[in-house]
Amino acid sequence: VGHSSEGYFLEVSLKNIYFQKLSVYDQMKENGFDPFKGFDERLEDRIKEAIYGKFVVTMYNGRKYRIDSVKWGVTASDKVPAELQQKMSKRQKSDGEKSYTYKDYFELNYGCKVDGNEPLLCSIRTSKRAGEARTQECLLPPSLCHRLGLSEDQDRNGQTKQAMV
Repeated sequence: VGHSSEGYFLEVSLKNIYFQKLSVYDQMKENGFDPFKGFDERLEDRIKEAIYGKFVVTMYNGRKYRIDSVKWGVTASDKVPAELQQKMSKRQKSDGEKSYTYKDYFELNYGCKVDGNEPLLCSIRTSKRAGEARTQECLLPPSLCHRLGLSEDQDRNGQTKQAMV
């Protein structure tokens, strides 16, 4: 919003954002990931190349995140941290005896079903409040994340790019 001698003006910029149809979990599976089998360093490298540093949008809240890593040792069936346990106990009006998992968290808060065997994606978010920088680790289920932008195949295909313009 700006001001001139003739009044106020508003500049509006429209922007299209494309997200891929396949979830990040589906893309991990296409690269050879199987939650019931072990994985080797080569598989981990393929998945790193495919998703690290890429931006995703979460379908349950529409927020954009940059993927920094995969927490291979943390799955959706693991317990959420104590701080989140307390919040969920208050929200569910339970006595605090129940242990909540990430799977429970996404189902109760967003109505989304998550596979308990999927490793969680990690996004490091930094925010400033009252001049103080605060870093927060966000763990995201890959089945609810979709990469932003074109896939490599779509990017190479000139016709696809031309149709979007």
